[in-house]
Amino acid sequence: MPIFGWNKFLDKAQRDPLVPVGCAATVACLVVGLYSFYKGHQKLSQKMMRARIVAQGATVCVLVTGTLLSKRDDGEDARPRGMSPIEYELLQKEKIQQEDAQTRATTTTAASATTTASATTTPSATTPSATTP
Repeated sequence: MPIFGWNKFLDKAQRDPLVPVGCAATVACLVVGLYSFYKGHQKLSQKMMRARIVAQGATVCVLVTGTLLSKRDDGEDARPRGMSPIEYELLQKEKIQQEDAQTRATTTTAASATTTASATTTPSATTPSATTP
């Protein structure tokens, strides 16, 4: 099941939390800069546009650093070429869930087989023998 909308954003934000902060700072500088330009405050507008560039650069640096660190931590990338990391992660979760379901099914089957086997065999000490008077 693919992740869309806010779930995808939250998943990426959880992996690299500084990127949304940088994006928010960029948008804030842009909005304030455009508003000050509209009102005729040229100095403030110029400062905010410069701050926007700094915020964009910081966001790109954080994004690149996070990507490089995650590649180094993962070691070999086991996902197939062309598959996105999110799709690969979902695929791995599905495999784990299937394995868990299979182990539960086998343990349930084994437990029911042992209870059936123990119910059919009765110990000889508890059964009364016909030779006792």
